[in-house]
Amino acid sequence: MAIAPMGAGCGKKEEETAPEAAEGGDKAEEKKAAEAESAENKAKAAPAEAKAELAEAKEAGLPEAALAPPPVEAAPKTKLEDLLAFVPKYDSPDKLGVLVVVRDASVFIDYADEAARFVEGPIKALAEAAQSNKQLEDFAGMGLAFPMFKAQYTGIKGTVEQSGVHLDKGMLLMEVDGTSYIVYSGDKPEALAELVRTFDQDMGKDVACKGLDAPGYVVCADGQGDLDAFEPGGAAGATAVRAQLTAGLPGVDFEKSNIIASAEGVSMAVETPPGLMVVSISPGDEPEFDEVSEQLMPGEAKLLGAVQPGAGFIWAKVNKDVIAAGVEEEMAGDDGTPEPVKAMGKKLNGEFLLAGHYEPSTFAMQFGLDDTDDWAGVAAELGKDLGSAQKDLNDEFDLEGGEWTVNMIDVQVQGQAVKALHAGLTGVPEVDVMAQLTGLTVDGYVFAGNDALHVALGASPEAIGHVASASHEGPSAGLMAYLPPSLSSAIEAKQVSMVMHLPFDSLYGPETRQLMESALKDVPDLSPELALAIIDLMSPLSSSTMWITHNGGKAQLHMAVQSIGHHATPEGKDALEAAIAVTQGTEPAAAFGPLVDKYPTSPRLALYKARAGQSKASLVASGVGAMVTGMALAIPVIEGKRNDAMIEELEIEKDAAEKAKEKSKKPPKKPDPKPAPEDKDSAPADDNRPTDDTRPDEQPTDDTKPADDTKPEDTKPAPEPSPNPAPEPKGDGGGDDGGAPKPPPIIPKKPEREKK
Repeated sequence: MAIAPMGAGCGKKEEETAPEAAEGGDKAEEKKAAEAESAENKAKAAPAEAKAELAEAKEAGLPEAALAPPPVEAAPKTKLEDLLAFVPKYDSPDKLGVLVVVRDASVFIDYADEAARFVEGPIKALAEAAQSNKQLEDFAGMGLAFPMFKAQYTGIKGTVEQSGVHLDKGMLLMEVDGTSYIVYSGDKPEALAELVRTFDQDMGKDVACKGLDAPGYVVCADGQGDLDAFEPGGAAGATAVRAQLTAGLPGVDFEKSNIIASAEGVSMAVETPPGLMVVSISPGDEPEFDEVSEQLMPGEAKLLGAVQPGAGFIWAKVNKDVIAAGVEEEMAGDDGTPEPVKAMGKKLNGEFLLAGHYEPSTFAMQFGLDDTDDWAGVAAELGKDLGSAQKDLNDEFDLEGGEWTVNMIDVQVQGQAVKALHAGLTGVPEVDVMAQLTGLTVDGYVFAGNDALHVALGASPEAIGHVASASHEGPSAGLMAYLPPSLSSAIEAKQVSMVMHLPFDSLYGPETRQLMESALKDVPDLSPELALAIIDLMSPLSSSTMWITHNGGKAQLHMAVQSIGHHATPEGKDALEAAIAVTQGTEPAAAFGPLVDKYPTSPRLALYKARAGQSKASLVASGVGAMVTGMALAIPVIEGKRNDAMIEELEIEKDAAEKAKEKSKKPPKKPDPKPAPEDKDSAPADDNRPTDDTRPDEQPTDDTKPADDTKPEDTKPAPEPSPNPAPEPKGDGGGDDGGAPKPPPIIPKKPEREKK
């Protein structure tokens, strides 16, 4: 899942093919549609503060939403109730041992197709590099083996397509009361068994199949006796099964799910819209997950107030009792620990944040504290032997021309001067390279202020102070509008214990590639070819967002993986082709620069800019980019394999670090909380707003009909997508989904078209 481009094959029009097995299905669908429309009508425009923050992110070249809205409206899949009606009757919930419902399995063939295209370039590059690099000799044979593998895959795919098994019309795998069944759509009862035997003659010999009353659907069992005993549960059974599934995944909207599974107490739902994969998992009684979830504690996310929309971050809230026990165990009987340090350790409240910041450029780790009253004593202890600390650093990291400085320095936090331990490196080219690429220098600070302990990397005390002074009263309106609506709602309801949002696009830009090629030139264990191949294998991914919620007495893990492209529209296909071109040797600016010009109003514009090298802020803001840059510069130093020509090869300006320090001292501009919109429903100002018959996801052409039989849309002018408001938190009761609430969506809604 981490490599295949999500949603590559989900752009086709999905026919409603299942039989009307559940009575009243149409009325239920109409009721749900009415409820969804009512919920949309209740949504208010994002507050002015949120629009201003998102406009600032856009100006910096960063996305205005963690997940881009879907490019097309998906037609209904095979009805879930109709598929659930095939589940055999059972008289007790524990009799349903395993159930896997796949409403359209054909999308996974499309994922495999795109995965094969993306790996071809990196494999070829590694095989070629292995000819002259002994460290890569294990990859030498891959260049020859891959074409054979690809040919085998093509043959398997052709066999499946000709088998008469219709993957797009739904499939069930289930074990009920110890008996296993498969229900699928096929041209004939023996289609699946014949398909299996083409790969292994010994498989499926005892499988017995028969057609069902629902035209085109087949049930198979391990023997004729089990097959004869098969009796579908019908509409009443479907209702009971759905209620049981809902109990395992409270709050998940099954209507949008392509896969729903339950086995041994573990429940899972997967959405596969174009360009996305969204997974929700309730691990049940899994001991390892239970241990993790017990360590974490849902609650108020105060430190998220420091996170800017568009930035990458990891936030968690650890159970304070667990923290206290750990601190007490660590310091028990340790007479060498100063009392102020012990006192401050007991005030850790469990909140943790690691985030990149683009205004100003910083990378900071923060730990929540009940208060910072003990920091003055801690700072005094830290400042007692600075000379020895500085000498140790210079001895351990003896870099030619480099000098470490260790001192205590004042950082202004909310107007108060706070003593900070500072360690900085000067005199080496790596510092100038990092400064020009990210705005960061090798200057680290440790201090406490604003109810948090800060460990930060930044170019100046002023820059660090701005980040430390940010509000710790919870996420801003802009961040809540930026995050997936379901996550924002759960944060507001204090149901979240962990969030990780990682934007990857800056990793695939020209700056990163040029840095790898130059900095790692003389490092045998991590050659540029190997590093770039790893990056290219990741390149279908645009971002990953993961979070843990605690709802209805259950902990749930949610993950949304966004791809750079999809097959649903010409734009989505263009983006996939551009990403593949880069893996095959095309320069990122040449591949993605044209997309920036061709799709100026696309919700994915910032992703193209980052990959084209037109968004300098994205490298440090992503957090991931800052870490990769630092590692690429540090590894050659540690290995003693520095490239002395790096400054010239990367065209680094003279005194780039000093320039970054001066620039970082300027106070960040604050977004105007009252931007003047063009009209009451307008999104943040955009000079590139479509004025002709242009959609946000396409440029006007004479052949804008969506490919892959995609459901056509109107071509009326569409406004830029407005930020999603933070939905109201929901409770645990009510709703149609077997008693579950109607949850806010994880995926942002496609913006409404303007009415004329």
